[in-house]
Amino acid sequence: AAEQSINRAFEISQRPAEQTWQFAGNFFQQAELSTGHREAFENRYLCLYDHPFNDKIEGGYGPLSNFMEGVPYTGVYEVRVLAKNMHQDSPYSPRAMKIDLEEPFRLGIRPGDTKIEDMVHRQPVQPLVAEQLIVGGEFRWYEFEVQLDRGFAPRFTFENGHHDFRGMVGRLYRYDKEKLPEKIRDAKGIFDQRIALIKHAQIPQIRISEVQIRGPIHYGWPNRSRALLYGGESLSEKEVPNRILEFARRSFRRTVEPRDLDSLIKFWQARRTQGQSVEKAFQDTLKYILCSPEFLYFQPSESSLESDFALAERLAYFLTSTMPDEQLAQLAATGELRNDSILLSETRRLLTSNASNAFIADFLDSWLELRSLGNTPPDESEFWFYYAANLEADSTKETQLFFRDMLDQNRPAGELLSAKHSFLNRDLAKLYGVADQFPVTHAHEFRRIEFDASLSIRGGLLGQSSVHTISANGVDTSPVVRGVWMLENILGMPTPPPPDNVPAIDPDVRGAKSIRDLLALHRESDTCNQCHRKIDPLGFALEAFDAIGRERKFYDTQREVSIDTSGELPDGERFADLGELKQLLTRQQEFFARNLTAKLLNHALGRRTGPGDRATIDAILKPLETDGYPLTSLIEGIVQSDLFRK
Repeated sequence: AAEQSINRAFEISQRPAEQTWQFAGNFFQQAELSTGHREAFENRYLCLYDHPFNDKIEGGYGPLSNFMEGVPYTGVYEVRVLAKNMHQDSPYSPRAMKIDLEEPFRLGIRPGDTKIEDMVHRQPVQPLVAEQLIVGGEFRWYEFEVQLDRGFAPRFTFENGHHDFRGMVGRLYRYDKEKLPEKIRDAKGIFDQRIALIKHAQIPQIRISEVQIRGPIHYGWPNRSRALLYGGESLSEKEVPNRILEFARRSFRRTVEPRDLDSLIKFWQARRTQGQSVEKAFQDTLKYILCSPEFLYFQPSESSLESDFALAERLAYFLTSTMPDEQLAQLAATGELRNDSILLSETRRLLTSNASNAFIADFLDSWLELRSLGNTPPDESEFWFYYAANLEADSTKETQLFFRDMLDQNRPAGELLSAKHSFLNRDLAKLYGVADQFPVTHAHEFRRIEFDASLSIRGGLLGQSSVHTISANGVDTSPVVRGVWMLENILGMPTPPPPDNVPAIDPDVRGAKSIRDLLALHRESDTCNQCHRKIDPLGFALEAFDAIGRERKFYDTQREVSIDTSGELPDGERFADLGELKQLLTRQQEFFARNLTAKLLNHALGRRTGPGDRATIDAILKPLETDGYPLTSLIEGIVQSDLFRK
């Protein structure tokens, strides 16, 4: 990793020349489509069918097969695409085609690493770097500016394309055969049927005729990495000790002792003795620093837990998930960071910076278990929209944006549960039934929405798709599983495992009994009732949502087994639905605030809190009780506590 990082920083030694590439005709996509595309239009077009997250993908990625090495330099490139949308008025039924034809088609760009040598399937890292709506039904030019790394090439995607194009071939012949052109109705087998459909059927798609690439553009020289590490365009031998000192200081996150600097300079001199150039020996020294224990592990200066450098390190990794920035490091070096007002000021500065988005993502992954979203993926057949809309990423972003808003506004902790708003894009809005409030022209953009009284179960964390998906098993839902998730993650009341001699309950929603009836029988045992009287009511409230967070009134498609979301808490308080449960939980928000503080402390200290930390949590919460435990103030209290500072 150290070698890759340094090599990338110095991959070029002079300003790169701008280049242009043009691709028209001779588009080869993937083997499954090659015969159909050759017979239909002699490979003159890239045709996008599937959305990019299908399992057995066909036409989900449009790579440039003649751009095998990718771009020569890391930088920004202009990409022009001559494209059109086709057959958005296709006559085939939703049973056969799993695609939303009411939405404008969205053309995306997801870079692919050419070294992987598989550009037509999903790659480990493939961010969406650009997107535009394709409208009008005629070829027109669409322009993008995208960041591409060296050796990467643009891959074009149909972001809201078909779910399971491969399966669609058989479904069209099974359900809509009479709607197909008569001359292809007798085609047999997926190979011949696929070719026939590509050539003659009205298959919704995005078709690309030509691609032009220019770049790198807007390229400053020396580039940022070279300027930071060399201090300019080139490195002189006289300047080497200063540059080593600066890099080591940042990497070790403390003052570099003279003996450490001498050791690093001797390493550089040894490389020079072996015949390496000034710059190559310097680059090897940087790699050596990145492999040292001082960089890889938290090692406070002079092994003192009370050092300012240790405090700066802990604060930075708590609130930004990375090493201290220059301002924080300077305050540690001068000994000012332990001043209460300066520590508070730095806490607020980091929390309001973009760098704190990493803290939000990491903390939510840990607290709400969002990092496990992909462990039990929803069933692709029943919940195909989850994949077509990429809801795993969208629902995670909704939760992150919501938490960011609550943090920026320093809202009371209880409003994480009781808030009447959230942040959605159009795909999530469709899932939540509020798509009419989100324009199709900016479908991928997230914006704030206020839910009215009829949607009281939405708003706050408990109304979000990410929570409903993580508390399901991918196929169905269980009030027991969801209730346990609520107790452990929201209220901080872990439940003991069931006794060995107590059988598990498998909900039978196909029969006459409901899961509520089965659990009622289960609670007749005093041993079981001790836990289930706490678990079941919370889980019942969340049963208003299916395994991806879509509201429902029945468990079954026949609408015979209705869902009852009412419940009674152990203290006798009753609620009719999740909206009322959220109100009850907000009235007892100290339980939630205490658990939230403990989770934040876990994240800040890198360990689980225990009984010995209870006094610290009490001291953090007590002065904030009157104001409802504001979120930012809780974090400030943690940073100012002796537990954090020592």
